[in-house]
Amino acid sequence: MFSAGKSRMEEVMIVNKRKDPWTPKEEEILKELVHSFKRRGLMQKEAFEEAGKKLNRSPGACKHRWMSILKKKSMPTSTDSSTVSLEECIEFLIQCHEGEKLQTANQKLKEERQKLFEKHGELNKEYEKSLHRYILQQKEYQVLLSAFEDAASQMPKSSLH
Repeated sequence: MFSAGKSRMEEVMIVNKRKDPWTPKEEEILKELVHSFKRRGLMQKEAFEEAGKKLNRSPGACKHRWMSILKKKSMPTSTDSSTVSLEECIEFLIQCHEGEKLQTANQKLKEERQKLFEKHGELNKEYEKSLHRYILQQKEYQVLLSAFEDAASQMPKSSLH
């Protein structure tokens, strides 16, 4: 009955999500949230999650509604293709900014990954050296213990007390 990997609570939450048609008011709320998140430089995914909570719909349903219908409705149409509205400019700049933020974050992650690989290599070398020293100390200990046992076995029993 349940999907693989989903808990009972997740299944109940999915079942309880609405599947009725969208109202104009809900569409307006979704539009306002998405535009608000974009203006603040936040990700659309976060807007869909927030809208899902407010509208009692899944984030996926909100995203689908936005991408398939509302995004097209909210795009200004211009008869003159050479003019660009202020909203179109802002939308374009926000998308560029999001792309730059992602590129910057990606570059930082790559650099951090490289540093971690280097640190891993250094730690691995230290571990190998420590392991080698430990093995040598164990051998020395065994030699000393064996010498001590030989010496103890050769001493007269009366001199041990």
